[in-house]
Amino acid sequence: MNGVVPQAQRRTLAELDEKLNFSVGDRDSKRSAFWVMLTLSAVIAVAGVVGDSTATVIGAMIVAPLSTPILGVGLGITTGQGALVGRSWSMSSVESASSSYWVSRSLRYCRIPPTC
Repeated sequence: MNGVVPQAQRRTLAELDEKLNFSVGDRDSKRSAFWVMLTLSAVIAVAGVVGDSTATVIGAMIVAPLSTPILGVGLGITTGQGALVGRSWSMSSVESASSSYWVSRSLRYCRIPPTC
């Protein structure tokens, strides 16, 4: 058995580190792309919540760059890079908090009809 992932699709540790570690390579470009995508996904989510559109909220989840910090935590744990784990964990926490903040702020503009 050669493994689950075919040889042509495997990535080296250097390639994974370049892609998932925001402190390696073109840091400013990676960080700005991350925050732009996060901001766009939050705007889309707010529009979906205000417009009562489930499909739009799901679209915001697809646009959100949630997997990058999570995969960074996994790579840091696997390779023993504590700094990468800490940076990825904090980025994931900030991402979740900021998205939650903007969606909760949008809820005050929604009128929820009484159910009884």
